[in-house]
Amino acid sequence: MPATLSARVAIARRRAMQSVLLALVPLALGSCLFGRGSHDQPTVTVRVQNNLVPSSALTISLIPMTGSRQVVGTVDPSSSAELRFTPGSSGDPHRLLAEATNGTAIASRLFTLATAETVEWNVGTNTLNVQARR
Repeated sequence: MPATLSARVAIARRRAMQSVLLALVPLALGSCLFGRGSHDQPTVTVRVQNNLVPSSALTISLIPMTGSRQVVGTVDPSSSAELRFTPGSSGDPHRLLAEATNGTAIASRLFTLATAETVEWNVGTNTLNVQARR
């Protein structure tokens, strides 16, 4: 009789494990199909070349025409950095703002984030290139 009880316990454990695994399958498929989640916004990459003269560390912010400023990151003096962020209101025109530790502030031209994947900004020449999402 002990073998029968042991066999029943083993069967019950296997069934419980199968139920748990079957319950997880839809979650796993959802993750594969939708990535990080269907309600997540795409990220934008900002490549900043800090060739400001005189050299200074920069704090980079994104400023929408309407809404509040969003600090994106910092760039060390005489270097480049790749910063990533999720835009809040991507349909509005935006500017990038570089604020140097020496008090200098430089604003980029207006651009739209609606289809942007990468924004390249050369601060020294204040040139901006927006690459569209594929």
